[in-house]
Amino acid sequence: MYQAFIFDLDGTLVDSSRAISAAMTAWCQRHDLDLERALQVCQGTRTEDFVAEFAPHLHVEQEVKHIEALENEYLDFVEPLVGAEAFVHSLAGGQWGIATSGPYDIAFPRLMKGNLPVPRVLVTAEMVSRGKPHPEPYLLACEQLGVDAQEVLVFEDSDAGIESALSAGCDVVAVGYAHSVSRDRLVANITDYAGLSVQNTERLILNGLSE
Repeated sequence: MYQAFIFDLDGTLVDSSRAISAAMTAWCQRHDLDLERALQVCQGTRTEDFVAEFAPHLHVEQEVKHIEALENEYLDFVEPLVGAEAFVHSLAGGQWGIATSGPYDIAFPRLMKGNLPVPRVLVTAEMVSRGKPHPEPYLLACEQLGVDAQEVLVFEDSDAGIESALSAGCDVVAVGYAHSVSRDRLVANITDYAGLSVQNTERLILNGLSE
């Protein structure tokens, strides 16, 4: 039983993998960079942290703007995960939030494209000084929801995001199988939200998880 759920966005509520891949392909071709490694390094992290680590010889702020512009060019490639829309709509406004590594200007259009509501608590890249895997994004989301991290269940898809949530003290359901976190550190591992439901009492009870 939990007081609130917090979700990552990309790969967790929406499938933006095609948009990210297309943007990274164009960006890597422009700078003659390794696309496969870029896709690995960027997963779950803020764009500025990715550029600083992956291509420190480039101007970080300039490249962040370029990458994010490319990602919005491919917005039509974004779609909601199965069952995500119904699942989040079943939650009251004060019971859930989002903590994403993306900036607001990317997160908001992707929520709209996925027919997903904008939660009262939406933590985006520009709101934190340290991105995932640091716990700050999830700690801030918990603070804004007014709940203790130990009373929160997080839905995440990436290694960086899962480590961020666990370090904050939250329980975690992994979405998809792109991560490398051991199963014993997770509440569950799901493919999508099909079959999941929430019992809304004073505390949230998640039904439909298979062990």
